[in-house]
Amino acid sequence: MAIENFKPTLWETALAKNFHENSCVSLITTPPVEKRGDKVIFNRVQNGTWKDYDASKGITWDSVSTTKAELTFPKQSYYAFMVEDVDACQTATDVLGAVTEEQALCLAEKIDNEVINFISENVAEENIIGAESPVTITKLNAWDTLVDLNTMANKKKIPVSGRYFIVSPTFLGALKKDERFKYNYEISSNGMVTGLKVDGNTLIVKASFSDEEVLLTHKSATGFGTQLDGHTEAMRLENHFAEGVRGLAKYGYTKLRDADGAFKAKISIT
Repeated sequence: MAIENFKPTLWETALAKNFHENSCVSLITTPPVEKRGDKVIFNRVQNGTWKDYDASKGITWDSVSTTKAELTFPKQSYYAFMVEDVDACQTATDVLGAVTEEQALCLAEKIDNEVINFISENVAEENIIGAESPVTITKLNAWDTLVDLNTMANKKKIPVSGRYFIVSPTFLGALKKDERFKYNYEISSNGMVTGLKVDGNTLIVKASFSDEEVLLTHKSATGFGTQLDGHTEAMRLENHFAEGVRGLAKYGYTKLRDADGAFKAKISIT
């Protein structure tokens, strides 16, 4: 057993790869434009302006209007586990992959849940269907409820590309009973449904998502940044005949659109 042979970049690279394969957070959020140590910076781009052209008049030039949103990572999560031989583990790629995949799955579920709940909690009141009386979902209206949410986004002129529905497995079950549903679909490890779109938007199914709502979000509504490297280390454990590996993930998320980036329907599934 040789701690001095520990290569943190091998572990961090494997962890990051498995995390991004199993997390949907990069799909439904906007990444930072810059990282400075424990701080990330996002750009809020304001709406553009088009003017009528008149050849007899000069052209008026506008400045690109952006607002910086800075975020110091407010969240930290760590892993710490024992292995018999760190050196042997990191030289066997199948073992290293299996160990880091398990850690990445746990982190992906934790962060996905946090970010999705954050988006849901910050939906503006005027963007909620069924705020006073939840919509009763059956096989007859599950599809239409998603269409209604998308129509709200259309009226608010939210960009078409980059919209995602987030639903629970129970809601997906109701949706599958609609004759418009196509069965040649697959659910990826990050929850994204491939081979099927509803009203032009991609579905994401999360096992831990509430059965009492469905969510439509645009990735420009929320900024997310994470740091998975720089904090991984190995050590000989005093009270065990083993070696320990531990690592720290720093991350955070913030609103980038004040009001019109997310929509939801409060529901009751029969």
